[in-house]
Amino acid sequence: MAIPVMAVVFGGPLYLLIGIPVLLVDMRRNTVTSGRWAMLAFTSFVLLCLAMLFFTTLTDANQRIPGFFLIFGSIFAPIWGAVSGYIYGRFERDFYKQTI
Repeated sequence: MAIPVMAVVFGGPLYLLIGIPVLLVDMRRNTVTSGRWAMLAFTSFVLLCLAMLFFTTLTDANQRIPGFFLIFGSIFAPIWGAVSGYIYGRFERDFYKQTI
């Protein structure tokens, strides 16, 4: 029961800081699909974890933390991306893609 709550606590800020900018850039260039957004979420999350792992290797910090994030995030990031892709796809209109 605690895993979904912790997924929102840890995944929510990552989604706001990294996920939304990545997905907004993708929305500008491609049509919204759940599968594409799931892959984007997974790819951006893995790149973030690799950066964290590289940083902890350089600073001799605890290397179990990026591994913990990588295990749980690899499961929840694509799910979160697919669900948000579905939601955003339902609200997407061509009118909003026009520049001012």
